[in-house]
Amino acid sequence: MNEQPFALTSVPTNLNFLSPLGFKFIMKRCPTVNYFLHRINIPGITLEMVEEPTPFVNIPIEGDHGKFNNLIATFQVDEDLKNWLEIHSWIRNLAKMDDFAQHKSLSKNPEWTGLGLTSEIILTILNSAREPNFSFVFHGCLPMSLSDLVFDSKLSDVKYLISTVEFRYMNYDYEKVL
Repeated sequence: MNEQPFALTSVPTNLNFLSPLGFKFIMKRCPTVNYFLHRINIPGITLEMVEEPTPFVNIPIEGDHGKFNNLIATFQVDEDLKNWLEIHSWIRNLAKMDDFAQHKSLSKNPEWTGLGLTSEIILTILNSAREPNFSFVFHGCLPMSLSDLVFDSKLSDVKYLISTVEFRYMNYDYEKVL
């Protein structure tokens, strides 16, 4: 009896494609950003490689450190700049740009309060029926950059300002939502 390889005999149970429109975003630290969020990524991961030299070709061997790509969020800026200033103030306080007291007061608050040095970010991916499908939880998020706001009096039509914030984080977990 001639058996076919598994790849030729398996058929996926769900033939729906993942839509980039179906997601929910929650960050306690900056609630106004949640409301105006436009775009978010699920960061990829890289495994650092080492090479074993041979006389002919170097052989790649898996390293012992993985590296997560950055979490990048793009949001519409409200006219009171509240969401942009939430991130801006957070970065200023982390960097101790004004005084040490701000950073010290942040460090006393645990992450779960939404008032500490870091924040937890939850990204929920929706399925084709717009029901929660996967939940990604990013732990220990720190903003590392916030984009400029550029004003331009030569525009012929109003293009509302958007901003991008880039986060580093310790780790992220994901799970299928039942």
